Amino acid sequence: MKVIVKNTAELEKYILDSDGSELEITLLPGIYTLENTLEIKNKKNIKIVGEDGARLVGGKKLDKVSLVTDEEILSHLDPSVKNRIYMVDLRENGISDDLSICCADPIGFSVNGTVMHLSQYPKKSKYITITDYINFVEPEIDDGWGRKEGLIKDGVVFNDPHVRNWKDPKNLWTNGFWIYDWMTGRYKVTDLDPDKMIVKLDGDDNEYFRIGQRMFFYNILEELNEPGTFYIDEVNRTIYFVSPDGGPVSDVILATLNSSAMHMVDCENITLENINVESTMGRGIYVCGGRNISILYCEVKNMYDTAVELDKVYDAVVRGCSVHDCAGAGISIDSGDVQSLIPGNSLACDNHIYRMAHSALCYAGGLNLCGVGNTARNNLIHDHPHTAIFFMGNDLLIEHNEMYNLIQDTGDSGAIYAGRDYTARGNIIRENFVHHLGGVGIGAMGVYNDDCFSGTIMERNIFLATPRACMLGGGRELKVNENIFISCHPAIELDSRGEPDMILWRNIMNDLSKAVNRRLRVNPKFVEKYPELQEILDFFNAEECLPHIHPSAKVTNNIFCDSSNFIFNMGGISAELELDNNSEIEYSEFKDANIGDFDVTNALALRRGFKGIDMSKIGISDPKCRSGKLADLYSAFIPTPDKLIFKVINRGDRTETVSYSFDSNVPNYDLTEYNFTATVKAGEIYTLEMPMSPDLYEQVPNGKYDLHRINGLYKVRAYCPTPGARPAEFISKKEIFKFGANS
Repeated sequence: MKVIVKNTAELEKYILDSDGSELEITLLPGIYTLENTLEIKNKKNIKIVGEDGARLVGGKKLDKVSLVTDEEILSHLDPSVKNRIYMVDLRENGISDDLSICCADPIGFSVNGTVMHLSQYPKKSKYITITDYINFVEPEIDDGWGRKEGLIKDGVVFNDPHVRNWKDPKNLWTNGFWIYDWMTGRYKVTDLDPDKMIVKLDGDDNEYFRIGQRMFFYNILEELNEPGTFYIDEVNRTIYFVSPDGGPVSDVILATLNSSAMHMVDCENITLENINVESTMGRGIYVCGGRNISILYCEVKNMYDTAVELDKVYDAVVRGCSVHDCAGAGISIDSGDVQSLIPGNSLACDNHIYRMAHSALCYAGGLNLCGVGNTARNNLIHDHPHTAIFFMGNDLLIEHNEMYNLIQDTGDSGAIYAGRDYTARGNIIRENFVHHLGGVGIGAMGVYNDDCFSGTIMERNIFLATPRACMLGGGRELKVNENIFISCHPAIELDSRGEPDMILWRNIMNDLSKAVNRRLRVNPKFVEKYPELQEILDFFNAEECLPHIHPSAKVTNNIFCDSSNFIFNMGGISAELELDNNSEIEYSEFKDANIGDFDVTNALALRRGFKGIDMSKIGISDPKCRSGKLADLYSAFIPTPDKLIFKVINRGDRTETVSYSFDSNVPNYDLTEYNFTATVKAGEIYTLEMPMSPDLYEQVPNGKYDLHRINGLYKVRAYCPTPGARPAEFISKKEIFKFGANS
């Protein structure tokens, strides 16, 4: 049966009344307001297709919007935006006082289709450094790093006089990386002394911070000075905002649904296609159990929680979706059963995932792939504060994806990440393009096998401007084969964290033993399928207490260009390491590196059997992807002693207008005056010349390369917000390590 619906009530009724026979529901264009979650439970054979413009919205459209005329409010604002500040009174728009608009949680607010962000200082991905504490607290738990801590509620000391510009800020909040560069916390400000630059927060007695860590303030009326930002007056329940595009406002939506937009439970043969799902305080699409679930060519945005989550499903696919601007994770698939090694056979492909985790900041991946026998293929993931792909399980395949502008706010993180499992096997990461990562502190990694994660095969990937491109964190049976490493410092790092007696590593080994006991000692299928796991059992059986396990890895037939090739950290401890047929080449030995053509022409590497990597297979391949056809621009810096030349080539088939900005950490080398907007025709190269800094061209900070602070290297980066316009980076590397084991 085929039916057409034009409102939410009709949609709900057809779903409820379906009896398992074939049902196709077409949604006409328009907003389908969800006052409650759209439930689909124990249903079969339903296809829901949206005509263009069909929107499932878990929020209320706010019609009573006006420009601000209150002089008291305007007195707080920058003169440049005073005539562009709008206000919306929630009570006048029928929003109940029962709806929390507390800034402890993300607020789902959009204007003209753009997801808005609370005003903050410093601006996005910038932070204030913590300089001191009021009262020292001895850490309750020794994490092995031996750093002193302060109590959050007693006061955090910083050094930034900008806060003196705020006139008695009310409802002021902070977010920050208080202890580690991979863990955040939001706190309400209880007291701010702008003169002494001390802030007290509403933390508990067991919440701490460390000197040198980072924070920012948010929900500040005076910082309401950028398009797409807003401020909440909780007491008067009023939102003030700057139009995202500078023009009039018409489509103003506040998320009001405190649960998922759609929830499927134990369904079979369900398809969602060409539907916009937006604005809830929960998940977007949540599928729990079931089989043959297809989510095709949908757009999901402005979610508090995960945009698309499939849990304990089999034979599911998420294809061609545009997932963006959510507070939490993008797509999460947990399919199959690890304990019994039953494959899930689920797939995430041709999805465009970007600007995610804007509130969570960490551990909300662009794509989470868990279970057994699942695949992430041909996805484009970019502009993310933390990790692009988290994976965990066995027989997972991650291939033909492009990932860039990742780990923008975090550190000790990977573009592709998995951790703490000696029993993982069969996971393949191949023919991906990972490039231009951020990272603070310990920094970013390309593929991060953390805390003895084992068995990963990394083959035929291209890593560009990716520090620690393959991080082998103490695991066994790790394979790095036939990859290309360009400007990666280092390209590969191996450590032996499974061996030392340091309390941090012994605690990790205790966690690892639980998976060994739960799987290898209980289920003989693991060793039957992966015979090499017998050695893991032997390690744990050989010692009465937790074992000391050294790493093992094979690094073969890789290409290194302008990279510090290999570092063995924690030297003096044993490792089983095979290095064979690896080649170092020059930029000139690619077909044309300046336009992103990395076909290898080096004769020795080809004689050794390097086959090359077909980049045409990488990235979104489905023309029906909901994001539409994206730009295809590649940029590069070309250094000379007196000039830094920047080039952008339009590799696509249409004209693109793009804006690039430059950022440098070189002292007294500010390139912001060279930021530009240009129209670049198909096949055209745009060239810009800037002065070269001698420090950038010739030196490394402090005259040496610190492998624990890779991001201390002098660098210049170019960034363009247009999806498909790749960034560029030039790094000073005069004294960087070359091939060999360094401790």
